[in-house]
Order: sequence, then C-alpha cells, then structure tokens
Amino acid sequence: MAIDQWYVGEPLSADELNTYAPLGVVAQGNRGSSKTGITSLVGYLRVDGVPLVNGRAYMVVAQNLRLAISGTTPGTSDHFKMTITYDGTGSAAGTGSTEIGRSEFSPIASGTADDTMPPIIGWVLPSADVTGSFLLTAQRTAGVATYDVQADTGGIWLTVIDMGAAVADTGVDI
Repeated sequence: MAIDQWYVGEPLSADELNTYAPLGVVAQGNRGSSKTGITSLVGYLRVDGVPLVNGRAYMVVAQNLRLAISGTTPGTSDHFKMTITYDGTGSAAGTGSTEIGRSEFSPIASGTADDTMPPIIGWVLPSADVTGSFLLTAQRTAGVATYDVQADTGGIWLTVIDMGAAVADTGVDI
C-alpha cells in the first residue's frame, strides 16, 4: 500500500516505515565479556539477520573498544587492529568477509598496560534488498605482546543504523 502522507498517531507497518522514513537503529549486539589472549585473527561479536534495503544507507559502528596488554611488554613494532566485516548473501560474516571499517593501535614501547581504540565506522549501501551479517574482529598484526579486548561496564557494542535514503556519490577526487 503506497502512502503519500500519514498523520500523527496513525500506526505504520515496519515495511511502510522502511520505505518512507529512516528507522534509526535496525540491529545491535552487545558483548559483555572480555576476550583474552589475542595473538591472531579472531571474531569477537557478530550481528546476523539484518534486513538491508536497496537505496538506503547504513552506518555500522563499533564503540567502547578497550584493550589490556599482557605478557611481553609491547615493542615499537607491535600493532593491533579491530575490523568490521560484512556479508550480504544471507550467510554469517566471517573473518574473511568484506572489510568495511577498521581501527588500529600501536602501543608505546614503554610498557603501556591499557588503552582505548577509536570507534570503528563503516558504511553499507546495498544495491539490492539483502540480509546482512556483520562481524567485529580483533587481531595482533605485528609484534609479541598479548592483547585482551575488555568489555568494561556497558560492554562493547556493534550497531547498525539506517541513515535514510542513499544519495548518489557526487564527490570529486582532488
């Protein structure tokens, strides 16, 4: 049913809202437990079954990313990254899925014990209606230290937000 206008208090179906107005948060996941001993690529938190609609823009955000560094004191070559990967085929996103955003961290060689990483922001603009899956991953990419991703009070969130209609890219590379 097409709607040209609606009135305050008039109930709308999810399909109508999805067609005519941004929905805001359409999916979210929270992990309240830490993952310890990270030295290789591992999954941390996944959100599955997210309906994504052609012609809309979706922002995917991972926030409250805290690290604890244990074991060997990190050296100047130590490097750690967290990424958000995406699968739009209806399958679960994995560590080898398409990367849509990342945050990287290189500790100071002075033996820092904890630090906070910048949030990760990724974008998905589907060209067809799909069911999406998003995975937050963690990986030590260089060095010898062992990393723990800490889920402090409030945990770590992975949130998918419908930002509304996706406009054409009018950017100019300079």
